[in-house]
Amino acid sequence: MAAYWDTSALAKLYHRELGSSFVEQFFHSSDEPAFVSRLGVLEMQSVLSSKMRTGQIVLSESELVRQRFRSDVRGRRFRMVALRVRHYELAEKLLTSYGSEHGLRTLDSLHLAVALDLQRNQLIDSLMTADKVLCRVSPLEGMNVIDPEISGVAGIIGPSL
Repeated sequence: MAAYWDTSALAKLYHRELGSSFVEQFFHSSDEPAFVSRLGVLEMQSVLSSKMRTGQIVLSESELVRQRFRSDVRGRRFRMVALRVRHYELAEKLLTSYGSEHGLRTLDSLHLAVALDLQRNQLIDSLMTADKVLCRVSPLEGMNVIDPEISGVAGIIGPSL
């Protein structure tokens, strides 16, 4: 199952937290590509800074994670997606539709826009995210969602739910 990974799922691959076991197994056992955007790469730096600021990790661990992540990106373990004008335009529409009622936020709307674009081009069939707003909104747009934080095996939330 090819999936686009937002940062909430991507971070679980590099720092042990709820859902990490599932994303590790999914990532290492899948023959399908894992897609991430340049936005996700940038957000990973923010996640690591936040974890250091809150004392969840120390500098040496942060540097090790950064190196592992950069190595995986350079080694093409992920298929990198650049943000395009069409993604920003779709993100704006998504914010108009789901921002006030569902709490969709700017960066999450960009992740969803990229995932929807990849789905429309038949490159993915799912969005891997632990973000609860994205888990609610994505199926409204016809996107399957894999939530790695649902106990046991990860929950797949379909567009018809």
